[in-house]
Amino acid sequence: MFLSDGSLKRPVAMLCLVIALVFLGFNSYRKLGLEMVPQIDIPYITVTTVYPGANPEDIEVDVAKKIEDAVMTISGINHVNSVCMENLVQTIIEFNIGVDVDVAANDVREKIDLKLAEFPDDVEKPIILKLDINAKPIVNLALTGNMDLATLYEYADNELRDRLSTIQGVANIELLGGAKNEVHVIIDKNRLAEKNLNSVQVLSALGSGMATLPAGRIRTDKQEFSVKYYAEFNDISEIGNIQLSSKDGKRVFLKDVAKITMGSEEVRQKSFFNGEKAIAIKLVKRSDANTVEVVDSIKKSMDEIKQYLPKGMKLNWVSDRANIIRNTLNNTISNIFIGILLTALILFFFLFNPRSTIIVAITMPITIIISLFFLKLLGFTLNIMTLLAAGLSVGVLVTNSIVVMENVVDKLKHHDNPWHAAKEGTAEVAVAVMAGVGTNVVVLLPIGMMGSIIGMMFRPFAWTMLVVNAVSLFVSFTLTPIGSAFLLKKMDEDNVFHKFEQIVMKRLNAIISGYMSFITPKLSTIRGCITLIFITFIVFLSGLYLLTKTGFNFTPKMDQGEMLITMEYPTSQNLDTTIKRTEGIRKDLLEINGIDKVLITDGKIEGMLGQSSEGVNVAQIQLFFVDRDKREKETIELLDVVREKMKKYPGIISSVSIPSIMGGQELPIEMNISGPDLKRLENVARKIKGIALSIDGFKEPDITVKDGKNEIRLTPRRNIIKDIGLSVSSLGIMLRTNLEGIIGGTFKKGDRSYDIRVKMAEKKGKSQLDEYMISLPDGSKVPMIGVVDKEETTSAAKIIRVDKKRTIKLYSNLEGIALGDAVNTLKKRIDDENVLPEGYSVKFAGSYERMAEAGAEFAEAALLAILLTYLALSAILESFIKPIFIMTTLPLGLIGIAYALFLTGNSINIFVLLGAVMLIGIVVNNAVLIFERMHVLIDQGMHASKAMIQAIHDEFRPIIMITIASVLGMAPLAVATGVGSELTVGIGIASVGGVIVSGLLTLMIIPAFYELYLKITEKF
Repeated sequence: MFLSDGSLKRPVAMLCLVIALVFLGFNSYRKLGLEMVPQIDIPYITVTTVYPGANPEDIEVDVAKKIEDAVMTISGINHVNSVCMENLVQTIIEFNIGVDVDVAANDVREKIDLKLAEFPDDVEKPIILKLDINAKPIVNLALTGNMDLATLYEYADNELRDRLSTIQGVANIELLGGAKNEVHVIIDKNRLAEKNLNSVQVLSALGSGMATLPAGRIRTDKQEFSVKYYAEFNDISEIGNIQLSSKDGKRVFLKDVAKITMGSEEVRQKSFFNGEKAIAIKLVKRSDANTVEVVDSIKKSMDEIKQYLPKGMKLNWVSDRANIIRNTLNNTISNIFIGILLTALILFFFLFNPRSTIIVAITMPITIIISLFFLKLLGFTLNIMTLLAAGLSVGVLVTNSIVVMENVVDKLKHHDNPWHAAKEGTAEVAVAVMAGVGTNVVVLLPIGMMGSIIGMMFRPFAWTMLVVNAVSLFVSFTLTPIGSAFLLKKMDEDNVFHKFEQIVMKRLNAIISGYMSFITPKLSTIRGCITLIFITFIVFLSGLYLLTKTGFNFTPKMDQGEMLITMEYPTSQNLDTTIKRTEGIRKDLLEINGIDKVLITDGKIEGMLGQSSEGVNVAQIQLFFVDRDKREKETIELLDVVREKMKKYPGIISSVSIPSIMGGQELPIEMNISGPDLKRLENVARKIKGIALSIDGFKEPDITVKDGKNEIRLTPRRNIIKDIGLSVSSLGIMLRTNLEGIIGGTFKKGDRSYDIRVKMAEKKGKSQLDEYMISLPDGSKVPMIGVVDKEETTSAAKIIRVDKKRTIKLYSNLEGIALGDAVNTLKKRIDDENVLPEGYSVKFAGSYERMAEAGAEFAEAALLAILLTYLALSAILESFIKPIFIMTTLPLGLIGIAYALFLTGNSINIFVLLGAVMLIGIVVNNAVLIFERMHVLIDQGMHASKAMIQAIHDEFRPIIMITIASVLGMAPLAVATGVGSELTVGIGIASVGGVIVSGLLTLMIIPAFYELYLKITEKF
């Protein structure tokens, strides 16, 4: 091997290169970013359109359908979802992976701009944004104080927002729990009627009474002056001087019929921190910014910001993402080095050579450290995926060092010169080592090429393992032989370690002899070979059966010290009642041990991927617990405690969940129930909800259809309105101004601008509609109720559209049942009970859709990995037949995964699937060692049958040593209990189980198949 030969010829030069790479690795570690998950580019565009005062049914027809029609012509769209709520519609456009989001956003803007003319006049211009999952809230703050809410919000909006947004890495500041300040023109309806005016005339006068225009330039001989027409006001009291009318020499000013004050928009949301009114502040990081660094920068800025807070205000640190990320990654790094330590100890037990143990113990961490340099070059961060790859690589990379070291130690028994032993020992196993690395590499390539969102998440895992394998190969052929040549020497027979080795080897040889006496007779006959294969096949079938019992989930739940409780009250409930009831629930929840902080948002529920639900009848409670080591129970265990408490409150539809690793709330079950007729669709959805309630394991199933919101519908009497000289639209504007209020202009003060809202003085009760008077052009007045028909009815609280179909969603938590089993059971019940009428359909979305997509991706990756592994083995062994025998070991890893998951009570998830594909390249390595040894014996003149049996005997010890070392390298991930361990335990258990079973059964199934092949070919 040229690399090992060159290293032994010029060891100092090679050591200098290795040392340089180590320093580069340490330097890269210092600069690598820390994140929970890799950066993922999700091609989503959100379109938020506000239609003030409109109900969901009007918004669906007037806005949502027009937006959907416009964007559906854009190529590359996968799904279009619209949620029509009171006052607004949120449209989320999902594009296929690979679509340029910037180009897509421009296409969406162009298409919607063409539709703007078709929108009602009061519809605000749609806000079109790219949804970047990496730009998510990383810090929650709460501004509290002993002043009114408007003052708190004004300071947060004008002062804190400016200070916080200048922090490096902060992209956006979100405020919840208040409303922006605006100028209120409160009309006195009696005075307005006395002056024979109406609110439309007030709006018109206000709009024409304020303006700022650059008029041009005036030049003199030596100077130039710009001329500006300035018709603005320096104080809000001056707005009252706007003239409304002039008749018979009498002028009517705005101040004669209205009161002008500074106030705030209608407050539809309020936040509370630990029971105290607050403005919730969410800091969103830039997509490319490092979470931990940004959080640290925010913490450093907090002391300065607090110094400038007005007296009576307090800025509270609620939570951040940095702590959970730092703890998760620190625990994973600790597990990696524990695995290295355990591997070194087991090597010492087998080799009883402290010098060889030191060599391997040094080469393993050096391999990981050097790998960090290349990860930095690839632009990766330290996240759960890259560290998980490094942790699992401990079990892989140790194989290379063990194979080289074990052979060098064996050669040293026959040579006095360690340099010669290092050269000869490394050269003999070069092909086997390269074969092991080659199979690992070709298996990881399909994972690195996966194109879905899950593929983007796992791509850093695959490339990290590729880097670690390549560096491991480099170290095995450079640092390992150099270390062997420098440190190893022939052990004296009187050495205490030699004596211990003799004792252990004596017992190990007894085990080997026992195994050989068991298997050799079986391999001597066709019946014996078939018996061994049949036993293995039965075990394989039992493994497949166990896999059907383990269930399938998308991702494991992670204890992040947070819990989300969403509540929906009756749709007729107002905000004050929602606040009062939610506060009562908060006080009850405080009886649970371990709660540290509570943040409440009344009026809004935040979901995944920018989705949210708004309304005065909804609320969200965020519970923040003390650190995991300071409480008795995990948050998963506390879910049932919280759910039991929520059952005490009637009339509330609640959901209790743990935030996903992506942030926000996402329930495992999300079903789309679609159909044309809304009423019939509601009946179908309620039936399906009843079915879900009757299935064990479904927790808190709920549908998005709610009781209708109370509505008073005023239908114009068109003939009468025309006869009195008014238009239908002017009457609607008049009514809107009286109730909701309409923005009539902008007041500027300093560097701030405030909307001017014109509205009637607020009055409670439905009777006020009967009292509104309309001033006619001739000076007479008629009651509004005389020109409209009034009807009390209800309107939908929310209308959801998925791919241009009216849809009702069913959401549910799960407990004690895997996601795949839950979906299959619900599907079967719906089919058996014939719930769906013609034209109506159901489809599972969310976690299940991504799980199905991930399953298909992993199946494709596994098939490609098997094919590439076969081709790699064929190239290495120069044979198309022998790799077939080696490939028979692949099902053995599956057996180990099945039994490991079943015995530990874990289910299959995307991390386990990742481990299963990865094992394809690992489980064949033992078989490669056997065939390589067999080739050497055949070249020495031994018959193929005897060579196989002798190879099993010779490689028994290395295979057992490699298997145990690999298991111990991965074991810390499998038994971890620290923060973030939920993400690594499943793949750790699966990998350990697969390695153990494949390592043991390889010694039986490989010779059985090969001997059967030899006997059949010789016979025929």
